[in-house]
Amino acid sequence: MKRPVVFISSTAEDLKPTEYRAAARDAALTAGFFPEMQEYWAAKDNPPLKECLTKVAAADVLIVVVAYRYGWVPPDQPEKNAKKRKSITWLECEKAKADGKDVLVFLVDKHHQWPQELREEYELMLAAQENKLTPKLW
Repeated sequence: MKRPVVFISSTAEDLKPTEYRAAARDAALTAGFFPEMQEYWAAKDNPPLKECLTKVAAADVLIVVVAYRYGWVPPDQPEKNAKKRKSITWLECEKAKADGKDVLVFLVDKHHQWPQELREEYELMLAAQENKLTPKLW
């Protein structure tokens, strides 16, 4: 019997230092699923969009963990207007829904203490304080 696959999606910069991705992996294993996650892929900064979406297509279900960052925006997506491009996490969710897969979303509780340096706006705040705020950071 084939072991079902769960693709675990999230932003990386804010969630890797926490235990949320590991908790999702452990829950998947406990439930009898094989967790497909970027930690198991060949070492590289950001895999191509096609590779990520292929792995989502092969999964049976998608789990997405959302905190305080938008995440990596792949340059190789069909949208030509850079301001309209979506994060990899968003695109993975769209792919799973388009394929009729269940998408289980876990949001970090807004009352849970979250380190400022792991929030997306932290980089903007630092740049503004250091008088280094540029349009590229938006």
